[in-house]
Amino acid sequence: STLQDTETYLVGGVVRDAILGRDSHDVDLVTMRSGLQVAREIANHLVGDYYALDAERQVGRAIISVEDVRYVIDVASVRGDSIEDDLRLRDFTINAILVNPTHLDRIYDPLEGYDDLVTRRRLKECSTKSIADDPVRGLRAIRLSRQFGLRMEHSLQIAIRRYGPLLRTEDGVLAQPERVRDEMVKVLSLTDTSRVLRVMDMLGILAVCLPAHWDNPDQFEGRLLIMDALGSLFSVISRSRDDNTASKLL
Repeated sequence: STLQDTETYLVGGVVRDAILGRDSHDVDLVTMRSGLQVAREIANHLVGDYYALDAERQVGRAIISVEDVRYVIDVASVRGDSIEDDLRLRDFTINAILVNPTHLDRIYDPLEGYDDLVTRRRLKECSTKSIADDPVRGLRAIRLSRQFGLRMEHSLQIAIRRYGPLLRTEDGVLAQPERVRDEMVKVLSLTDTSRVLRVMDMLGILAVCLPAHWDNPDQFEGRLLIMDALGSLFSVISRSRDDNTASKLL
């Protein structure tokens, strides 16, 4: 679809999840105006809370509750000279699909993220500099690949290997510890965590995020097997148990 003129658009995960038929309580908006101002207006209009996430980049957050459901609405000002410039500066094509709130049945998709998500089933960068510009995106790529069953492009895997070490400074400390922590929490929340950790290890990013003693492959594999065993045990004793899981108790 061609881009319909308006000031503010839906973008990112909320559009991706809607295409997949998934619920989402995190809403990303991009605006031609000040993201701080639009976020404040949303919070005021819907009687919510407002925070300035990044005053320099004009990114604001509104937190509202609707029927006891909490929604987090992040509003960012357009980067670059146009909406398309902004989309090309994002992480992956599946997160660079735009929707006009007044035309929810149409998408603006210059990077073909819809086809990558639904047809090609691949995870592709928005640009060749996507991971270099923000190495934390390498962690996100691994998580999204497993979460949505997408094949990572070979160029993306190469970029993760190349730029993953930049997650740490020359002094060996994490450059953005809060963001790395948040991504790792999401990784560890996946149902097949051990498989994701194996992928992280294969791409050389696990030792960067968790600097333990990974020199012994048998020890590493043993830890993952313990993780799998504990996951199985939890499925037996948790509220998600059923006759099939209970029968595997021994």
